[in-house]
Amino acid sequence: ARAEEASAKALGDAYAHNADAETIARLQRENQGRLDDLRRQAGRIADGGPSRFTLWMLGLLAALVSALTFATVVPLVGGALTIAVADRLESGQAGWIESWMLLVGRLGGLLGAVVPAAGLIALGLSLWVIPGLVVASCFALVAQIAVIEGLGGAAALRRSVELVGADWLRVALLMGLFAALTWAARWIADLIVPDRAIFLTSLVGDLLTLAVMPLPLIAGALLYLDIRRRDGFGDEQLRAVLVTLRS
Repeated sequence: ARAEEASAKALGDAYAHNADAETIARLQRENQGRLDDLRRQAGRIADGGPSRFTLWMLGLLAALVSALTFATVVPLVGGALTIAVADRLESGQAGWIESWMLLVGRLGGLLGAVVPAAGLIALGLSLWVIPGLVVASCFALVAQIAVIEGLGGAAALRRSVELVGADWLRVALLMGLFAALTWAARWIADLIVPDRAIFLTSLVGDLLTLAVMPLPLIAGALLYLDIRRRDGFGDEQLRAVLVTLRS
């Protein structure tokens, strides 16, 4: 950069002092040559940066990792909140720590259902979005089923599909709220994080989403219990579940 500045200054001095044409022509050629060198260097730097395909692949990978992590963490939090909601409905005083401790007894079955469901949801969200939302809706009640009914793995997934089918409209509205909160969080993350910091954007978006996610998760627990009341699941059965969790 200093050489280019010196060349431009020398050319300016030549004009100012009415130098002969040959000197001015020589200085113009030198100045143009240095400008061409700068353009070539800038081109090499641009060529050495990530291509559009590379940026797309990084974005896809970030979305896949984010969706997989999110689809695993949210049901675990939902399971603990389901216990807390059930306890409050029975006039209990279980705190956040106790709710997580009670979840441990159901953790194996819950993870057995959540992990494969999370993989399917992450794949759908990362590649086609809409199929991912459909899969997420079908498995929306997995956490509640694992905690309250004690089912795990494929049995919990099938049971979730069954219960969602019994009240798909309210489940769809709940998933719409979930999607809106997620979109708003990602939009805010895009505003405050540089565009090229792909993974950081996903992380900030996930953290913002988790901050407001208890609201739809509590609504999901209440919706599950309301659906179960149709087949005779009442307060007595809910108290029996809480006793089993504490035993």
